[in-house]
Amino acid sequence: MKRTVVLLLILIPNISHAVDGVMRTDCPSGYLAVSEPSHELMNVCVQGYSCLELVSTCLVSDPEDICYLFAESNVSYTDPDGSTYEFSQYCPASETTKCVKIPFAAQSGSAITPGTQNSVTNTFSWHGTAITMIGLCSSDTGAIGDISAPYTEFGNNCWCKMIAPASMQELRWVYSYEYDTVDSCLKDCAIKCSETFKNQTLFRSNVISGSTLR
Repeated sequence: MKRTVVLLLILIPNISHAVDGVMRTDCPSGYLAVSEPSHELMNVCVQGYSCLELVSTCLVSDPEDICYLFAESNVSYTDPDGSTYEFSQYCPASETTKCVKIPFAAQSGSAITPGTQNSVTNTFSWHGTAITMIGLCSSDTGAIGDISAPYTEFGNNCWCKMIAPASMQELRWVYSYEYDTVDSCLKDCAIKCSETFKNQTLFRSNVISGSTLR
């Protein structure tokens, strides 16, 4: 039996900085850490790999909304103790880590992309970041923003979690809405999850704070 192994590579761009780098081993404040075990950070696209895209480093004072944890070569980095040093070669984190900025307190975001009814997931844009929510219709009730682990399905209560760009803990769901019927919930729950994320600060905060490495 033949097997095909796909290796993913992200190519690091050659960028010169006007200011020194900011040394950190974790994602910047306000960013979610997303593990990318199938990606490998390299500064040269070697034979046998496919270069997917250019990426930016998080080790700058004003990182991009989506960045990766790696130190660039020939850039001065300063530790908290004040010591300064440079790397002769780029230095990725021990595990390829993507950092995604998803604002907690923002009061409005991009318009919700019209979702597909009868779908368990819906993808929309939140301040430039694509977010995918999954909905679950349960008989377990709640109030908007409540956190629980609904075990009963086929109810009229819509519970939600984020599955991209980072995924929430398996048994952590956030309550969104009570429909009149089960059929209505099954039809629109995923879309309602996206709308509630956009419009309800507590719901959004609990969705984001419960997210972990995928």
